[in-house]
Amino acid sequence: MSPDPSNLSVDFWLPQTWNRYTYGLNNPLTVVDRNGMWPFYVHNEITNESFPGMSKQDLQTIKNASWNMDFAPGQQDPSNAYQHGMSNGSDNVGGSPGTLQQDAKDDADAFISKQVAAAQQAQADWVASGHQGIAPAALTAFGNALHTAQDRTSPSHEGEQPWADKPWYSKETLTHIMGELWPSNARWAAAKNTSQALFHRTFGYQFDWMLQPPPSNEQVTFKIIY
Repeated sequence: MSPDPSNLSVDFWLPQTWNRYTYGLNNPLTVVDRNGMWPFYVHNEITNESFPGMSKQDLQTIKNASWNMDFAPGQQDPSNAYQHGMSNGSDNVGGSPGTLQQDAKDDADAFISKQVAAAQQAQADWVASGHQGIAPAALTAFGNALHTAQDRTSPSHEGEQPWADKPWYSKETLTHIMGELWPSNARWAAAKNTSQALFHRTFGYQFDWMLQPPPSNEQVTFKIIY
């Protein structure tokens, strides 16, 4: 009955967000508007479920990196489609679809590997400086790679589908958006498994406790009594 007091949720490419009387994109099954101000998108929910033992601060560092992968200047340009698990589908690009998709796959693999290497170097420097935990710079690089890896599990991205940067009202863009609004349990599990596998690839198994939910108060109390 009242308009959203914030404009932070407005996304030019999602006309559903232009309506200040709409919350969570009118899609409460996959988008959660926790504080009534802006929706938390599927990437964030996958990250939350993949790393339930991670601190809120570390989770936010990853989410910020993922957000920038989508909304930093130039990130929606078709030339960067490979960073989203897609191929450059602009009309001015030549070559067969198969060639373009294979090139995009190779570029995405290289991008992920580069970000993983950057995260590992940042972590090594962090530990060498006497710090503990995961370096913020390492989490940022990991978040960059994670965004690409998660995008590849989307039904609107998988197989390096072409992205041509069409207007929001085009059939291609609307089909793309609708294909991601209701992820199945299988898709959700695949994205979670992919996220955790990339975490192991980047940081090894020393931080595995971040992949497990913290013990509840009841569990702690039981152990103390026993």
